Amino acid sequence: MEDLLIKLPHYLELLAQVLGALVVVATAVARVTPSKSDNIKVQKVSDKVLKVVSYLPTLGINPKTAQFKKAYEELKK
Repeated sequence: MEDLLIKLPHYLELLAQVLGALVVVATAVARVTPSKSDNIKVQKVSDKVLKVVSYLPTLGINPKTAQFKKAYEELKK
């Protein structure tokens, strides 16, 4: 049990990275395809992932969330 608690921050960080990578791939696909429905779906998922990632500094996982959010907002444009 102690091992799990020790490794939990590492696994949470990996999960955040995987979710971030999925959002990047989905954003690229949405921009390549001409359909607006894809863009809306990716926007909803991206917003949810950003919300989850924004809680990680509270757990001491990702202290650069503000920079991540700023980069995300620039990519949306």
